[in-house]
Order: sequence, then C-alpha cells, then structure tokens
Amino acid sequence: RPGVGPPIHAGVYEDDVVLAFLDIGPLVEGHLLVIPKRHYATVMETPDAALGAVAERLPRLARALLAATSAKACHVLANNGEEAQQSIRHLHYHLLPRRHGDHFAIPWNTGKLEPAGAAKLAAGIRKNLASQ
Repeated sequence: RPGVGPPIHAGVYEDDVVLAFLDIGPLVEGHLLVIPKRHYATVMETPDAALGAVAERLPRLARALLAATSAKACHVLANNGEEAQQSIRHLHYHLLPRRHGDHFAIPWNTGKLEPAGAAKLAAGIRKNLASQ
C-alpha cells in the first residue's frame, strides 16, 4: 500500500505443506501463525492426513520460537468457527510464546461437570463418533 512504508518480511518457515509467519497484530511478542498451504476453513473440515502433516511441524516451530524469544512456555491455539473467534476462514494455528509478566490472559472461567449431564453428553459424542 502506498504511503505505509516498506513491507515487513515476517515469514519464518515454508515447506510444501505449511507457511509460518509473524502475526501483524500480535497478542504477545513473537506471536506466530502456522497455516496449511491448501485451503481448509477449520480443523473439522481438514482431512486427517493434512491435519497430521501440519501438526507434525508444530513442535519444531514452537521450539524455534521459544528459543528465539527466550520464553519457557507457549500456547498452541486454533480458533474454529465464528463463535470461537475465528476471523479468517482459513485454518491457522497461533503459537504464543509466554513469559511471566507479559500481561496476556485467556479467561478460564471453569464450570462444574454434573454426572447426569456428563453421561448424556459422553453418550452423544460416542454415538456421533460411531457414525463417522
């Protein structure tokens, strides 16, 4: 775009399956995106083999990211669908290096799993698994 300065080369990795690049709107320093080159909207729409091929690359990319940022931990997140805050309809993983005091938080407001509800939900999941 004219007038916004030189492009930022933020690509860090590419092979025949994935691209990995720095997010232009990082949640934390080092926020990395990992995407399959082929288009799949969500994890649920991605063939098993393709998802496995992307997943095989995540540990190596995460180790390199942690070493480059001196972080000790990271999140590996994939938002799947609008209700899960997926804003780009292309499967992508967020690798977020974490450091003490980085001021990023994911609200983890736990509920309570009731036995009757859990049994019904588990049965429904098992039924759906059997029909796939």
